[in-house]
Amino acid sequence: MKVKFLLLALLAFGSANAAEVTVTVGTANSAAGQIITNPVGSNCSGCVALPISGTITSVAGASTAPSNNGSTTVTTGLTFQTLLAANANRKGCLIQNPTTATEILWVFVGPTASAIVAKSYTIAAGGTFSCATGQIVISDNIAVTATTSGHAFVETDQ
Repeated sequence: MKVKFLLLALLAFGSANAAEVTVTVGTANSAAGQIITNPVGSNCSGCVALPISGTITSVAGASTAPSNNGSTTVTTGLTFQTLLAANANRKGCLIQNPTTATEILWVFVGPTASAIVAKSYTIAAGGTFSCATGQIVISDNIAVTATTSGHAFVETDQ
């Protein structure tokens, strides 16, 4: 069985590097007490056997909570508006600037009063912003804006 996950490794210099790896469990490639790491796209070139102790368990990642469709429009162009208030219980969100958009949608994470374009994510037409990556979910306030009033965008959250 192969499982992909994000491995965070502290190097000797004390800096942290993240790398996606494929873990092969329970095959001829791995011995008891080992996992085999496979850097993305390497076809096991540079694979490393990592000793482990304890148990690897599966964590259910899918949420069964009902989704909220918060799709709307920008009220006033170049003025950030709160899309999602800070929520420690947020399970995820996805914001899309529609493929038919003729301008950028900016997404800011943090207090709306502090929002500026220079510190925002730039979402081109058809692009998306997800507030969940792996098991990390952004629970901060999320604000959006675009150049023109009435700019439509799609948003779903849990």
